[in-house]
Amino acid sequence: YHALIESLEEIAASAEKELSKTQVEIEPERKSHQPDGEFPGRIYAENLRAVQMKQQAVITQLSQRALLSVDLQELLNEACAHIAQTLSVDFCNVLEFVPEKQQMLFRASVGWEESMLRSSLDLEPDSQFLYVLSENQPIRIIELSKETRFRAAKILVEHEIVSGISVAISGRSTAFGLLEAYSASHRVFTEDDMRFLQGVAHVLAAAIQHREVEDA
Repeated sequence: YHALIESLEEIAASAEKELSKTQVEIEPERKSHQPDGEFPGRIYAENLRAVQMKQQAVITQLSQRALLSVDLQELLNEACAHIAQTLSVDFCNVLEFVPEKQQMLFRASVGWEESMLRSSLDLEPDSQFLYVLSENQPIRIIELSKETRFRAAKILVEHEIVSGISVAISGRSTAFGLLEAYSASHRVFTEDDMRFLQGVAHVLAAAIQHREVEDA
């Protein structure tokens, strides 16, 4: 129990540290140029740091919410909402792995039809979902129709998904499931985007394991 609390506190502290570091780095660069010296490189760097700050702030906020022992379903819903807004994606979801049925259960989502919540998807041997669970690391999809690593999930094809990121959410003994973000238009997600999604997945994993310990 205490280890899980410490894990959430470490995640929040790490995000806070990165947030402070990014804020400190921005100020000297702003002061080093005249107001009318708007260089493209400088503007790009400031925009990039602004995105990083926003992502780190979300991880900090979710970590603090998890420490308050909010309802798990509420936390999953908040995580999806924050991710969809922060990454500006069309779809975001948490899928729970149900090993005895070899299915993925929709636990939370943004962008999908409301009827999808609590619906399930069959986990097939060559499926994308099984691939991500097996890899246990974030995967980036640049163009789903050209994927060769796995067979695209039918639901993604039906909703004309083009690009996305998917990462496993760890559990106590087996993976809890997947955290995913998808775009219906071509999008090259950055390494920062992938780290952001993984950071949120770590928060959710700690909160889920915390609940499992409490319920044991």
